[in-house]
Amino acid sequence: MKHLISLFILIILSHSIFAQFGGRATYEFLNLPVSARVAALGGNVIAINDGDINLVHFNPALINGQMSNNLNLSYINYFSDIAYGYVSYSNRFKKGFYNLGMQYISYGKFVKADANGDITGEFTAGEYAFNTAYAQQLPYLDSSISVGANLKFLYSSFEQYQSFGIASDLGAIYYNPQYKLGVALTLMNVGTQISTYDKNNREPLPFNAQIGLSKQFVKAPIRFNVVYENLQRFNLTYLDTINVKTNSLTGEKEIELIPFHDKLLRHLVVGAEIFPTKSLFFRAGFNYRRRQELKVATRPGTVGLAWGIGFRISRFHLSYGRAIYHLAGPSNHITITTNLSSFSKAN
Repeated sequence: MKHLISLFILIILSHSIFAQFGGRATYEFLNLPVSARVAALGGNVIAINDGDINLVHFNPALINGQMSNNLNLSYINYFSDIAYGYVSYSNRFKKGFYNLGMQYISYGKFVKADANGDITGEFTAGEYAFNTAYAQQLPYLDSSISVGANLKFLYSSFEQYQSFGIASDLGAIYYNPQYKLGVALTLMNVGTQISTYDKNNREPLPFNAQIGLSKQFVKAPIRFNVVYENLQRFNLTYLDTINVKTNSLTGEKEIELIPFHDKLLRHLVVGAEIFPTKSLFFRAGFNYRRRQELKVATRPGTVGLAWGIGFRISRFHLSYGRAIYHLAGPSNHITITTNLSSFSKAN
């Protein structure tokens, strides 16, 4: 555990270097949940160590032998004409394991017009991330500890504006199979823009330092997952100018102070899974910050909640996730995972 503690100290020290959060960085699509399972668990999972290739995107240290020759495909029907997806493949390499993947997001088609408002055609917008990851156990320190790193090449295009970037994810996990307990630490999106949209404006990447825990009951088919995000910045709140109240006597604007517990909870993503059989999974999650930022004050509804289901059919593992972002509608996630070796064995 001393190695995890050292990494945690490194994360805390990184506060002075990285201080960005949502809305202040470019390539924000990197933070989207690319797995139906993760979407159903609230949007973030870094400490579940059960051989699911879909989780590598969130913690490269999770790559292991159970993912050998596994292929994953995900598609997400987001909002309006926006859609994004993810594909990845894992296998063994020397003393460790590797993963190759690609993430993309398409923002749809837009009408192109000149300064006078005359329509001149159409254009599209999209962003891509090509990644390669490697992970290895540390038997000479503690066989329960794995570390991993992910290198990502980024490309973004908005009409005539383009940007290239490079980033890395660093992760570590301690997993105790006897107690089915996982504790993980990650540093996500450590990198920079190589070329910018504007020569005079270099934007930061959406850095995210986080710690996570997963616990499965030994004698019950239930697993809980908790992630504490954005360790590098405690206050994730912002000034909501729409809901600022006016004092009826003085006419002055009154800004409501956000309590400590609200600031604390904005870092938490919680989720739970129930699997009555080895081929059926029920999932639910809650993202507090998503609810606080996107809910309508007069009609909060179920914003921030998520749910999903997973099941195995023959050689395929299918998952569906539904995350509620706003009263305007939810996002729908579909993921298909298979082991390519199962096809060769069948023949």
